[in-house]
Amino acid sequence: MLTLCNVKTTDGLRLYGTLHKVRFSKKPIVVIVHGYFSSNRVGPHRLYYQIASALEAKGYNVVRFDLRGMGESEGDIQDVKYADHVSDLTSVLTSFRQRFNDVPIILIAHCIGCNVSLSIIDIYRTYFKKVIFISPYFTTQSTINAFFSKEQRKELYLNGYTYRKGIYADLSFFSGVNDFSEFCTLTKKHQDIILVISAANDQFIPMKDINQFYKEIGQMPIIIAKADHNYLDGDSRKELISKIIEYIEG
Repeated sequence: MLTLCNVKTTDGLRLYGTLHKVRFSKKPIVVIVHGYFSSNRVGPHRLYYQIASALEAKGYNVVRFDLRGMGESEGDIQDVKYADHVSDLTSVLTSFRQRFNDVPIILIAHCIGCNVSLSIIDIYRTYFKKVIFISPYFTTQSTINAFFSKEQRKELYLNGYTYRKGIYADLSFFSGVNDFSEFCTLTKKHQDIILVISAANDQFIPMKDINQFYKEIGQMPIIIAKADHNYLDGDSRKELISKIIEYIEG
């Protein structure tokens, strides 16, 4: 059963989300975290909705939320910094842990949502039973080149922001914990609960960087053939959802 819900941020904004509600479930609650740019709680071509529906069918309560400046939530994207999304996700997690009597959380994140999640995992480690990172983003020269043109990169580093396909992009989402070395260090620190799934044809993260990432964190690669960053291929999406269920239920 789908129900609309909302959470207030620490600075008074309203974040809007959707809860896939299962009656009498004693399983951990699943929280799905979207990426950046034009991302929202539905996901690219309903990716997050389909993941949530599959997990709801397995008896899990699943929460999908728009962080500030995204989807239906309040806030202007031009005012949003990386730290704001970390704070917003903390508010969502805290609210739903209280609502569901402090049950463990299973976190599923995509792209830059992985980075936002990782910042919280490092602080509130005891909240989480399992974590799944889907095609995580990390800043290398290759990935930044894939996202931005030469002029956009110049503007990003000079002014602290640029516009990609007409959408505002803030530098804070492409630095700090999102730098390759920092992201690897924190992922490795918590790899006992983190499963990383990557796409063989990711248009933003080249395979050489993906392989180096798995090498740095000491984890066997899980790479879905034919998948792009958003798992638009039907068979690839089915395989992704199957691996998510297998890990959560295992």
